[in-house]
Amino acid sequence: MGGSIFGANPGDGGCGFRPEGLIVDDITGTWEGEGVKITLKLDGTVTGPARLLPPSPGAQPSASARPTKSPTRSASPSATPTASPATVEATGTWTLKAETYLGDIDISNVRSAKGPATFGVASLYVSGSRREPWMYTFGAGDPDSCIIVKYQRTSRG
Repeated sequence: MGGSIFGANPGDGGCGFRPEGLIVDDITGTWEGEGVKITLKLDGTVTGPARLLPPSPGAQPSASARPTKSPTRSASPSATPTASPATVEATGTWTLKAETYLGDIDISNVRSAKGPATFGVASLYVSGSRREPWMYTFGAGDPDSCIIVKYQRTSRG
């Protein structure tokens, strides 16, 4: 599932056009690609595994989050592995926007029980047809490159 696709491949609709008459019902369901799995629901919520966002600069740590001094020190220094961001279940909102060149779907207000989170994508484009849509983002961050990351629906909503 997913993967980078280069160029406007007519078979894939690469950097394709939004299906005419697209409505919310056409795109609800679970979508997967490039390590992202989200479920778009009819009520405008989006759910799925997400990564916790780091605390914002200037945020005050809680008393329980203060570092404590260790009473003993290790004789040999050891490398501390870099922790990867925690994966949590999160919920946010999604909106199908009016036709625009700035994305068809906006994802926002993503939160988990442990705080703000991200699904790794905040805006998606829709291509294909109303009956068989697929979504994509620009993998290189540049729409002119037409290098896309494709998301396939794995179940209908």
